[in-house]
Amino acid sequence: MNWGTGIVISFVVFIAMIFTFIFLGGRTKSDLVADDYYAQELAYESVIEATRNTLPFADSIYIRKNADGNILFTMPAHRADAVNGHIYFFRPADADLDRTMDLAPDASGQQIIPVSNLVPGRYTVKISWNRQEISYYWEKEITL
Repeated sequence: MNWGTGIVISFVVFIAMIFTFIFLGGRTKSDLVADDYYAQELAYESVIEATRNTLPFADSIYIRKNADGNILFTMPAHRADAVNGHIYFFRPADADLDRTMDLAPDASGQQIIPVSNLVPGRYTVKISWNRQEISYYWEKEITL
């Protein structure tokens, strides 16, 4: 085999490799962190302020799996009355598995979240609520 044939074979293999990468790259699913990430970035100062409002009692907020496998969210009882907010389970690996539910702690500051509609894996739990015209925000990573 002469050197001209080797160069042609090299080019053909290189072009086939490029087309393979293009084909496989087009089939790969790529989710954005959020569809409205630009609007969220503009409003991020309010998240910083809400996080700052949560700092005095952030050490007394917990989220963990309880004995029956469900998720137990606990916040201070004196902060749990008259709250209005939501719990957002953010799944970094797949946006289709994200879940949002209402925050509704009982008088003792606890809320049980069933895991029946959550696929096992890693989640970032983002909890935001309002109480007496003040916004609060707290987040934690958990693995189910």
